[in-house]
Amino acid sequence: MTSDKGYPIDILSLSQGEQIISFVLDDEYFCSVEKCDILSGNVLVDAVVNNSRLKTTLTLSLSGSVNLVCDRCLEPCSYKIDSQDSYNIYLADEYDEDINSLSVSRKTGKLDIGWVAYEQIVTGLPLVHCHQEGECNPLMEDLLRSHQSNNE
Repeated sequence: MTSDKGYPIDILSLSQGEQIISFVLDDEYFCSVEKCDILSGNVLVDAVVNNSRLKTTLTLSLSGSVNLVCDRCLEPCSYKIDSQDSYNIYLADEYDEDINSLSVSRKTGKLDIGWVAYEQIVTGLPLVHCHQEGECNPLMEDLLRSHQSNNE
């Protein structure tokens, strides 16, 4: 999965100290991601890049909401996004990643923080996307109940 619309930062040209970058992942961004389960959304991303001689860190704070298809009634349902994660950034010859570290190619020096934010959103979503109990489309709930009773 990739997006045509990115938010790259050049790690190699960062000055020392703290840089703050804010942007919004919106409907246009989510629509540009291939094979994306997110129908739409509006998520504010506050990125703090702290660059020192010893290490570079990225802290992403996300707040907003995204809309997904409910697995039960197939209607859109909204999920609140409110998370913060920190990552160590390092230069590498080949792409490598673990939970709290991000590698950046020595050749390009670029890191798409929009994509990192997208992955943070997706990994924070529940595996099953459903409305709260009683909020699904009533017609679909009736249909599901009738199929369940026929199968018993």
